[in-house]
Amino acid sequence: MKKLKKIVLIILLVFIIIMLSTQKIIATSSQSIIQPLEYSEDYKKWLKLSDEEKKKVIMPRIYDVPFSSSTNKNIIHQAQMVGASLTQKYSLRNVIPENTKIRNQEQTNSCWAFAAISSLETNLAMRNYRNPEYVSEIYDFSERHMEYATSRIFANNQINSIGFNRNVGDGGNYYIAETYLTTGAGAILEGDMPFENNEDTINLSSIQNKTIASQVYDTIEFPNYQIYTEEKTEIMNQIKQHIQNYGAVFACIHGNSSSTTAFPCYNNDTGAKYCNNVFAHQYDHAVSIIGWDDNYDINNFSEQARPTQNGAWIIRNSWGEKLEYRLAELKEAIFEANKEQCIKRGWNTAEEIPNSIIEENGYTIENDMAYMKIGDNGLMYVSYEDKNVGKALWGIIKADGKVNYENIYKYDDYFPYAYITLN
Repeated sequence: MKKLKKIVLIILLVFIIIMLSTQKIIATSSQSIIQPLEYSEDYKKWLKLSDEEKKKVIMPRIYDVPFSSSTNKNIIHQAQMVGASLTQKYSLRNVIPENTKIRNQEQTNSCWAFAAISSLETNLAMRNYRNPEYVSEIYDFSERHMEYATSRIFANNQINSIGFNRNVGDGGNYYIAETYLTTGAGAILEGDMPFENNEDTINLSSIQNKTIASQVYDTIEFPNYQIYTEEKTEIMNQIKQHIQNYGAVFACIHGNSSSTTAFPCYNNDTGAKYCNNVFAHQYDHAVSIIGWDDNYDINNFSEQARPTQNGAWIIRNSWGEKLEYRLAELKEAIFEANKEQCIKRGWNTAEEIPNSIIEENGYTIENDMAYMKIGDNGLMYVSYEDKNVGKALWGIIKADGKVNYENIYKYDDYFPYAYITLN
């Protein structure tokens, strides 16, 4: 019996020594692999911009997201990846149509909030869709609350203690949205702070004491597949798989363009966009990727800017489905903005502007109204080859349409600034 105890004691000591030595090795190896990362090239360029210039574009990724090949042995996951790669066309509008209706940010600068809220709403809708006891539910969260709750200065110089160093209307990015959604600041229901077409300074109390109606637990950033050219197909399949299983993907594109720019990259007749000049077309607009079409024809793109191959992401934009004006008011606006040119052409009043001029500029006239559809009734199609669309891809993996906690314990209220890769 004593001999047995001695053997057991020796085995236990050996086990302890192995564990201690392993821990030491792990600690040493962690110190050796955790190294400072270089800022991304886009972020370095952004840092050099003036404050006013920064407001015109979306802050790029601070670091390039490293590519890691999928090593998941789960056969269901592998089947989903294969399914995504074999499906040539897919759209969430065919699966959860009520949760992918086109929204309109109107004259606000809240595109980033609309894109982020789209990821949340579609994630929850897809979770319900996958449930065997599926019950369709329409999710509608407040973009206006995200815009204001992440800003700092309010009326009478009131300070939002957890607001970012930004004012309402300055624009935002997925870092800010991710922080808002994961730290218990939001989201709240649309009805608790409805959208308004303004960015007025309001009282701090307007965003306080709101009922938080959601919680985001897990998010994902996708690498820029334009950088990892050899792994491009695999990364794109990961994005497609995410859309199929977890909902829309937040993305950034160049939005401020038309056929009249020096470097046209957009065809409003079809909603097709392809930007190949990153200097003329910096990414300044956030959108929501809700699907893809591998066979989307290159002839749908502008003649002056066509990709080399078919294929496009299906984009849920936030510019509404169409622009609509009273014909008399539209003519008045045109006349006031171009009075000298109008008079030279013999139009001395707004009423004298011919309807044909309105129609030549893309509007359809019906009775006393003039309207112009926006892309494919609010949808856009961004080429896989677009130089901007891969630069900021973010999605939600796990969320809930209710709050399941009493307290959140956290180190600080702002977005993650560094990444640690665990192998």
